[in-house]
Amino acid sequence: MLITCRCYSDFQQFLRERLPSLALSEPERLLSFSTPLARVWLLNLDPAIPLLLSRYSASGRPALFDPVDLLRSLVLMTSLKIPGVSQWVSMLKHDKVLAILSGFEPHKTPGVGTFYDFFHRCWLEDRTKIRNRRRKLRPFMAKPKDKLKSGQKLAPKHP
Repeated sequence: MLITCRCYSDFQQFLRERLPSLALSEPERLLSFSTPLARVWLLNLDPAIPLLLSRYSASGRPALFDPVDLLRSLVLMTSLKIPGVSQWVSMLKHDKVLAILSGFEPHKTPGVGTFYDFFHRCWLEDRTKIRNRRRKLRPFMAKPKDKLKSGQKLAPKHP
C-alpha cells in the first residue's frame, strides 16, 4: 500500500531545509557533489508518479519508502557510475549528502531488498506469466544407480 508520493516542489523544499546545515558542517563535501546536486534539483519526476502508483496495491502494509525517491536514488546512482545496488546502499548509509540528495533522511535509508523489490514492481511483464514460469515442472533427472569401482570411468551421457 502506498500512502502518497512526494511531488517535485516538496522534494525541492526538502533540499532547501537540509542543505544549509550540510553546507555549514561539510562545505567541501557538498561542493564535491555540485554536479549531482544540480541534476537532482532539475530532475522533475512528477510524470512518473501515476506509473509508480499503479504498481502499488491499495491495501496492505504501507510502503516505507517513497517510490519517487527510490527512482531518484537510482538515477543518482547511475549518474555517479556506481556499478551495483549493494555498493550504492552502503554509500547511502555512510554518506549524509548522498542520502539527502536521494530524498532520504540520513539515518533512514533503504536496504538492498527495498531496491530489488522496487525493480520487481516496476517490471512490466504480466505477473501471471512470471508466476507460471516459476511453477513450471522441471524434467526429472535420474541419479546414477551404480557406483563406480576404483579405476573405472563414467559412461558418456550423450553417446
